[in-house]
Amino acid sequence: MDHQKELDRTRFFDQLHELAEQPLRQAISVYQNLSIDTLDRPSADGGWSMTQCLEHLNTYHRHYLPLITTTIAKDPGGSSVNVKRGWLGNYFIRLMDPDHKATKYKAMTKHVPAAGLHASEVIAEFMDHQERLSKFKNDILKNFILFGKSSISQR
Repeated sequence: MDHQKELDRTRFFDQLHELAEQPLRQAISVYQNLSIDTLDRPSADGGWSMTQCLEHLNTYHRHYLPLITTTIAKDPGGSSVNVKRGWLGNYFIRLMDPDHKATKYKAMTKHVPAAGLHASEVIAEFMDHQERLSKFKNDILKNFILFGKSSISQR
């Protein structure tokens, strides 16, 4: 099994951009318009409320967005035309893919959301994270071209 999947940089960032834009559109069109009671209501199967699900994602954003920012700052133009993911990255991508998710997993303790959250604050933070993630794609591609590493210059 090939554990070093290599992706075209432009395609990778297009996918990243869409992964950020889709939940942002949903937050704007759906979550902002729901009542606090609806957002805070636990799911029918006793699982987390919508607010808690968004807060769960926020905990990961708080961890990974600073790491992404630091990585971009270290290599603003990108050192390669391609993006390589290791076996661990591929594992987590498959694990979180809703189209292939057959097993329910427990969240790590530090990512389990508390009860009694303020839904409006959680949604605002979630939207901010999605906007930052979306902006990364634009910044990276702009720097990629500025530093002369576009796919055109590689020919």
